Amino acid sequence: MEDVHAEVSQANTLGASVKEAIAAVANLQGLGLEREQSTGKSSVIEAISGIKTPRSTDTCTLCPLFIKMEPVDDPNAGWRARVFLRLKFKYDGSSDDGTSDDGRTDDGPARKFQGWADIPARDIEFAMTDSPDELESLIARAQLLTLADSPADVDIFLHPNRSLSELESYKKARFSPNCVCIYISQPGLPPLSFYDLPGIIGQSEEGDQREVQVVKNMVRDYIRDPDALILVTCAKEKATDRCVGVLTKPDCLPPNSGEDTIDATLSGRKFALGRGYFVVKTPDQRAIDNGLSNQEARHQERESLPEIRAKIAERLTSLEDELDQIPESPMHDAIHQVHGVVQAFAREVEREMEADPDHMTWRNMWHEIQKELDRGLLVLKPRISLLGGRDHGIASSPGTFKDESILIDSDSADEEPAVLATPSKKRKLEQGSAPPTPHKNALAKNGDEFLTKAKTYTLDEVADRPTDRFFNAFATQLTERLGAIHHYHFSKWRDAAIYSEAWLIIEAKLRNQLGAHSSTTAIEALNDELEGPYVYFDEIFNFEKRKTDELYKQRRREARLRQYFQELDEITGRQTPANDRQTKAQRDPRIQSAISAEPYSLELSVMSKITSYYLVAFRRYHDKLCMRIESKVLKFFREKLFTELITGLNTADENGHENCVRLLADNPVRAARRAELLSEKEALLKGQEHLLGLFHKFNENAASSGHNSFPARASQQTVESEDTILDEC
Repeated sequence: MEDVHAEVSQANTLGASVKEAIAAVANLQGLGLEREQSTGKSSVIEAISGIKTPRSTDTCTLCPLFIKMEPVDDPNAGWRARVFLRLKFKYDGSSDDGTSDDGRTDDGPARKFQGWADIPARDIEFAMTDSPDELESLIARAQLLTLADSPADVDIFLHPNRSLSELESYKKARFSPNCVCIYISQPGLPPLSFYDLPGIIGQSEEGDQREVQVVKNMVRDYIRDPDALILVTCAKEKATDRCVGVLTKPDCLPPNSGEDTIDATLSGRKFALGRGYFVVKTPDQRAIDNGLSNQEARHQERESLPEIRAKIAERLTSLEDELDQIPESPMHDAIHQVHGVVQAFAREVEREMEADPDHMTWRNMWHEIQKELDRGLLVLKPRISLLGGRDHGIASSPGTFKDESILIDSDSADEEPAVLATPSKKRKLEQGSAPPTPHKNALAKNGDEFLTKAKTYTLDEVADRPTDRFFNAFATQLTERLGAIHHYHFSKWRDAAIYSEAWLIIEAKLRNQLGAHSSTTAIEALNDELEGPYVYFDEIFNFEKRKTDELYKQRRREARLRQYFQELDEITGRQTPANDRQTKAQRDPRIQSAISAEPYSLELSVMSKITSYYLVAFRRYHDKLCMRIESKVLKFFREKLFTELITGLNTADENGHENCVRLLADNPVRAARRAELLSEKEALLKGQEHLLGLFHKFNENAASSGHNSFPARASQQTVESEDTILDEC
């Protein structure tokens, strides 16, 4: 109870003039608080009424709030708040109302608020609480209820296990014209009532301009009353040149929520005002509730000076770090500076190319590029049909032939392969490359009749897509990695000529290296393969053929099993369940014999050899490309990058010193930023001097009054008043 009465005492801290203002306002019919979105209006409400309304970094008032403060005669009565919903509208989402800015149409009066239909007015009791800390959550829940389909579902929105984020899912609109009423009673409260309205928005997050118009019409409807007093809060950028900026509660700024903007404002880079800015630190709500006296506040203020000193020191350190990143252009040792940064860059690139344990980023990227080439070439393997005309009548009865095809390397028995009978047909469907199948007659002993049907593929048909993708990926990712290393080492000079000129040399060398090998190595390697077939290790070829033969045998058996039961079902007129087919085939030797017979043994043997050779050939082609990249391109960047940069930058010839000075010269933007940082550094150093003077002042006052002094610290220049210290910025 003492804490509650302490909150009431807050009104007494406002002073007699504020009490008179509240009393005068109480004689009006209402006070309306209106502002643009997110301008600190909630703090004004808290100062007037002592209660907290929902706050957020976005729009926090979703509907009109009516707040009524009433004193009670019983001095022993406690603080109490009751929350009601005043419902006059129901959301139906309709946009076919033709409402204009004044709420009318050509046919006469229309809806006040687009998407909201009028209903008979009624009040719904929402909740009651004796705890000021609980009221903010109740108001937030009541607001969300006004936006729901059924505002009568009070229990759902008061359930303790329902979080606010969960209740957001019930919203049907972003703003509601229905009102949440809060009645607060306590001994000693000034009689006052006012409305808190949503902030005017210029656009909707979802692009629905109806929401913008709803808010404008809502505000217009409330402020139309000629007896209403309107309190408007606005953003600081609306102020004029004759204004003095006052920023309140600087210590309450949440982490990572606008420090840069505040810093820019106080330094005059943004929202500059003719009279500058002051920063006011006031006691927080907890201190007010605990009855913090002016003397105690002064003591806390003195105790805060060490923290201010630490903040100034921290900012000075930050300035020094940034100044290190934009050093002054050296004149006497320019060659040393240029050669030093180039050597550091080239050394790190060398470690990346060598896959040093602490520099594995590029090596991991390079491995992924190689794998992608492998996958691209593997996709080009030939396909064959699993069933042919000789499989017709496997069940000794006419049946329907269903053509099926499958990738040679597929290992899944459940796959439904695409219909593709030959490699040439595959080529047309994919509009991609065809496999570099051998076109010599080394396989003729297994079937001469098939060689007459062989297709000869052009170089562009075979290798364009996987190889082009390989070189493009390599160029893109190596450029990206070199760019990251370049920026890390040259960032101190990012606005100087050396940053851009060094990168142009790196790009040109990479382009030349890749151009030479992408246009020759790939073509030569492919030509070598097309002159084959070449098999130098029979055991590798035979291993691949055994795997392919086994795969063909397995898939042919599965296909003929399906064909057999398809024909059998047509003969008998009964459907054999898929789960029973394998069991029946295993139990019946006749079925086993029928599906195991292979009418295409010769053809499968030929295709198996072709496919097996392709597996050997494409891996050889893959390795040739990767080996050439390693031995030429990556070796170049590993061993010659430093020399190429020094030569390209012209730092080792007779005009080397002049060139280095030019490369490191400041541009206007860089020079201006350095001057700005130096100016801020000078201001902070002066602030340290003022802080020391303030410390001596407080120490002298403490000594004369008999109070204990405090450790020497630094602070900003201050302007004292009776109630607080204003820090002039």
